[in-house]
Amino acid sequence: AADRAALSAIIARVQDRRRDVAKLRSEVLEMRATMAEHKPPKGPLDVKLARGGLVDLEFIVHFLQLRDHVAHTPHLGQAVQLLEEQDLLPVGARAAHDLMTRLLVVVRLVAPDGMYPPEASRGIVARSCGLESWDALLDALHQARLCVALAWSQVFDIELEIKA
Repeated sequence: AADRAALSAIIARVQDRRRDVAKLRSEVLEMRATMAEHKPPKGPLDVKLARGGLVDLEFIVHFLQLRDHVAHTPHLGQAVQLLEEQDLLPVGARAAHDLMTRLLVVVRLVAPDGMYPPEASRGIVARSCGLESWDALLDALHQARLCVALAWSQVFDIELEIKA
């Protein structure tokens, strides 16, 4: 227990350290660009690596945590919720996170290549994500990615291109 408390104190000091915001922003953008170059999305349902996906959301969250010293939790969904409540992320960011997280799990089971699953599986995938149809799922996914792109633009002042 004492070791955990000591480690927690060290982590808190690192998280709350003042940073050069311009340098932090530059490093985050460089790291994401390098990652995008070396790990492109596998297909249209690779909600982790696609622009406007979970990785972009993680980069935004971690940047805000370090810049503003807020939402320090290791759980991405909780951090997104806290940042949305503080108006640091747009309304709908938590819902976007939750949809993409559910879809990530389902797609890994039915279409691990990140491509669209067979027609017969699409309704099951949609319902697993809480939506009534495949078309509704694709629309909701597009809206989720647009929400992340909006957050990216608001936080980094750079437009994030989202392909339909």
